[in-house]
Amino acid sequence: FILFSFATTETTAQFQIALRISFLVALPLVVINSICSPIIALYIKRNLNSKLSELLQISSLLGTILSILLIVFLLIFKDMIFSIFGDVYIVETSVLMLLFLGHLINVLSGSVGRTLTLSGNGWVHFKNSIIAIILSIVLAIFLIPQNFIIGAAISTSLAIIIKNLLGVFYVHRLF
Repeated sequence: FILFSFATTETTAQFQIALRISFLVALPLVVINSICSPIIALYIKRNLNSKLSELLQISSLLGTILSILLIVFLLIFKDMIFSIFGDVYIVETSVLMLLFLGHLINVLSGSVGRTLTLSGNGWVHFKNSIIAIILSIVLAIFLIPQNFIIGAAISTSLAIIIKNLLGVFYVHRLF
């Protein structure tokens, strides 16, 4: 909504499309969370912290490799993918790279949100999300007026990164 206040409708639409395409980078984490959630819950219940740590590390590595492959694919076929929406909506590679970076850090962080929630620490995940939202809004207020779509990409990615780094910190501290 902040980008819409300062940029054209076309620029806002470009950002929204780029944001949605960038969500594909986090797809491996969605799959990993679906597969690993019951195992994470079991390891937490049985207090098998070393096995939990090993599972989180392996799944994070696998997700990161898959996400990097997705990023390469999306960058190679960027123009073709964006042309589905119309040639007017093709964005600069820098915007995509900034958004990809945020989602890559999300995947690299692994299933921290799921682990916090399954361990009864959902409030920590909620608190991290609130911090990320506030940070995103504050950054957007300062960055978007001067940088438009780049400012929106920076504020969005930094919020994702901070949320996940806080999650990593708490999971490491708890387990």
